[in-house]
Amino acid sequence: MSVSVELNGDPGDLGTVLAKVQDDLHRLREKLRAAGDAPIDLQPLETAIERTEQSIKASAEKVIHSYNNRVTILPAVSQPRETRSSEASKSMQQLVETSRRRSPLKQGARATQGNRGFPTVSPGQQFKLDRIRQLLARPSHPVAKQALDSCYGIRPTTAARDSSATKRGGPPPRGQLATGVTVERHATLPRANRRDALLTPPPISNQDAQKGLLSLLERGLIPPAAEIILSPPLVAPRSVHLHGTNSQLSVKQTPVDGSEVGTNWVGVKLDLHVSTSTHSTAKKDLAATRNGCRDSLASKKAAITSILPPEIPEPKATPIVQTPQPSNEHKLVIQNGHVVDSLQPFQEYRQANVQGWFSIERLLQRLEELGNNYALPIIFVNGNRLSELALHYELELKPSRTELLSCIDNGKEIIQLLRMPGRRYKGAGGLNAAAAKIQATYRMYVKRRIYLEHRRMKWAAGVITMSWLMYIKMCQVRKSLKQKRAAQLELMQRQQRTLRLRWLTITRSPRVVVHIPSQGYPHSIRTCLDNFSIRQSLQMARICDVRDPDIEVIYVSPIPIKRELDDYYRSLLGMGPGGDVAMERVHMVTPEHCSTFTKHQMALASVLLYSHDTMTRIRTLTAGKEAYIVSNVVSPDDLSLADQLGIPLLGCPPDIGRLYSSRSGAKRVFADAQVSMPPSQGDIFSEEQLIEHLATLILANLAIQRWLFKLNSHVQGKGFAICDVAKHLECYSWVVRESQRYGEKWDNRWAQEYSMKRVMEELPQILSSHAQPVDRTLFRNWRVFLDQFLAEGGVIEGTPPSDSVTPLTVGLFIDPTGAITVQYTGDQLCSTPYNVWGITCPQTSVPPEQLVEAVRKVAVACQSRGLVGHLSIDFVTFLHPTTLSQELWGIDLDIGYSDHLALFQLLSYITGATFDSGGGRLLVDGGTPRYAVMSSQLYHTNMAIVHYPVFFKMCKAHHIGYDAKEKQGTLFNFIDESHREYLTMICLKDSLQKALDTCSTNLSVIHQEISTPNQQGQTNFESVCVELDKITSLMNENISNQN
Repeated sequence: MSVSVELNGDPGDLGTVLAKVQDDLHRLREKLRAAGDAPIDLQPLETAIERTEQSIKASAEKVIHSYNNRVTILPAVSQPRETRSSEASKSMQQLVETSRRRSPLKQGARATQGNRGFPTVSPGQQFKLDRIRQLLARPSHPVAKQALDSCYGIRPTTAARDSSATKRGGPPPRGQLATGVTVERHATLPRANRRDALLTPPPISNQDAQKGLLSLLERGLIPPAAEIILSPPLVAPRSVHLHGTNSQLSVKQTPVDGSEVGTNWVGVKLDLHVSTSTHSTAKKDLAATRNGCRDSLASKKAAITSILPPEIPEPKATPIVQTPQPSNEHKLVIQNGHVVDSLQPFQEYRQANVQGWFSIERLLQRLEELGNNYALPIIFVNGNRLSELALHYELELKPSRTELLSCIDNGKEIIQLLRMPGRRYKGAGGLNAAAAKIQATYRMYVKRRIYLEHRRMKWAAGVITMSWLMYIKMCQVRKSLKQKRAAQLELMQRQQRTLRLRWLTITRSPRVVVHIPSQGYPHSIRTCLDNFSIRQSLQMARICDVRDPDIEVIYVSPIPIKRELDDYYRSLLGMGPGGDVAMERVHMVTPEHCSTFTKHQMALASVLLYSHDTMTRIRTLTAGKEAYIVSNVVSPDDLSLADQLGIPLLGCPPDIGRLYSSRSGAKRVFADAQVSMPPSQGDIFSEEQLIEHLATLILANLAIQRWLFKLNSHVQGKGFAICDVAKHLECYSWVVRESQRYGEKWDNRWAQEYSMKRVMEELPQILSSHAQPVDRTLFRNWRVFLDQFLAEGGVIEGTPPSDSVTPLTVGLFIDPTGAITVQYTGDQLCSTPYNVWGITCPQTSVPPEQLVEAVRKVAVACQSRGLVGHLSIDFVTFLHPTTLSQELWGIDLDIGYSDHLALFQLLSYITGATFDSGGGRLLVDGGTPRYAVMSSQLYHTNMAIVHYPVFFKMCKAHHIGYDAKEKQGTLFNFIDESHREYLTMICLKDSLQKALDTCSTNLSVIHQEISTPNQQGQTNFESVCVELDKITSLMNENISNQN
């Protein structure tokens, strides 16, 4: 049977051909079924199938060629605009129709169909259409734009029309092409890299990398000689299946693919496993051939059915013989450490992998070794995975155990056996392996001990080396600092010699006084002081030195001076004799780093050394003028300041000042001055020394009931502890009887020997039980205080044997020439024991002659020790219980500018008062006596919420103020706007009792105005008022007794 179909090149003809082929195949199938077991002639069937395939292939090629060369034209707009030009629309439509007629697909169809054609066009119309086609090739031409708008509704962009109109100021230009860059600019190799190939090429960004490897090579970002390695590679190697010797010579039918038909067969599954046998095999066995023909027809029908459209009859195929395919899975068995090679799967696996058997055999030996070493009963090996692993390690490389275990099917069980402790020692060579393991472990233990010891010694050597280097560096630094301090001290001594020689000249000429209220205490003391910056600000009244018209003051403030505080001091100085002109001679400077070291409790001199701008300003203000520095507590930083500023320091060297301002140093000064002192012993640094000296003092002074323990360097009464020894000493009455029994011989050592033994036995228990630190916030108990006492040294001192004790203080000035000036005297006011909050000036407790004589002796002793500048001496006076004479004991010596001196300078500036040291009087207006109560230690937390203008209005409402005409009243000295809770006050009256009453009344009024029953605040106003009331009542009692 034959199938013949004519194809005209139309795509629709292919469907007709396929339909006819389907009918022919259907009839062929019916005829084969009707033939039954009769012999079948295969030649007509093969001829029909071949002709059908050729016809389909030729038709498919023509259809593909026609579709590839077809020109697609934009669809026409269904509703064109009415405003289009009719002539342009007709011309455009004719041009489109002409283009469609001349398309390759229609030309091919016209050639095949013969009588199909289009109307001819006249030469004039043809010329017009050609002209329109040329204009349409220029998109910027108005005709092309109008044609696109009329036929397809495509209008030119607004931006183009606007830009054209903007450039020329009119309609857009016609007939001009738009030029410019239409592609994205890419990064290229920099010029420096193109000139010098040795430079490092620039990095390649992700955007450049996305352009492709060829783009990077063309732009030069990748050097031409660079070795390019693709990861992952474009071609991945994999194993090739090799046929056995029995199937290498068999001839297989070429599978049907897309090349035979000429059509795209993407997505079609082909049966590539169908094979045919030769015609000679069919002639030998006719029955097998008939059965094979049926199978072949079925397989051929399935193959053609998968290729051709449905409902197409299958052509008759040649008979084939199906050959069984070998299995893809190969299972190998390793039992008791040996490969079982007698099984058929092993032989087939070995025959299938003949070429790579050497590598596979090495892996099998590794697996056998693993089974022997670990006594593995059975291992099932996957042959395919083993082949892939052998292909990867076919060289000398060895796979890891993990990779070997990946080829085992029962890998989980094998891994569990491998992880069992001691499994290795159950296999082959287990005893030797165990012995080797033990030896290796022991050797490792020994070597590790040696290594750890080596590391420890190396670490120790490193620590010793670093410590030694640090020690050397520290020694060098200490040596350099010592040399620098020595040079600064030598410079200070030279400056003081010069200052001593020129002091009279300096005091009689204009000069600049640089006031630096720096408290250069040791760091251990500064950290114990509350509000250290505020304590350094209490002496702002130093600016009142401008009372002398020849003095210009530079005051270095530890806190920023704000506008409100500056205005207050201007008005305060305006009340003095200098008036408003005096403020022009006052320069207040603040170090720029005063707010940087707030947490370090640094002295003002140390902060000033870090403030370059302030140092520069001080140099500018003192340039070409006589100047000197007045500090408070001199420290080595003050020497550095004097060195850098080139200004002499009015004071003593730091070491000398620290030595004699201590409690033990003051005792030595008083002893040298032959001034009366309380029974005391200084320079105590051990507990045995403390017990021994205390027992000696008790036996020598049995009338003293209470003893004081004072630290050498602490200030403000914080380093005190008290103990009533006589009250708690059990043998005290017996010792008194012994002293009475010995009489005048009691002062001998031998008379006190037995009593000394008994007292020393009881003292440790008495001190630990009954000794009390005065400041419990700083020292919790006696043990803490004793540790600090023994660490820095201290003094044992007896209290006066009287219930009425009055402490007093004297301020004096020793100039560089040795002249001594008593600046003020005052009785101290204490709210709590050993806590001074103010003074009454002048003092009225001791005859002035007696006090001046004691002060003169102490000043001479200080001068002999090189002490220069401002000093303050503390005394106590009381009536002796036995002799009833007034005693005056020297207690303490402070070297530096005191707070009381600053308040006295303010009082002298405002009132014009002078102090008569000989008569012990404070005189104003040439002879009128005045009495003042001065305090710089008042505080009230509720004052922080009251601004200064409100405070002054409150004081004015209660008649608290100063009368400039009568030179009486109250003066306030404020410290800082941000710390308004601290207050400085001076009450000046014509009698001491009135001054005390005024001070008590002022504090009571202020407390009532700024406090409420629910908000009393923290203050010392109440304790101060109680103390003032006691003094006032005592004075009234004395006056009544005198009357």
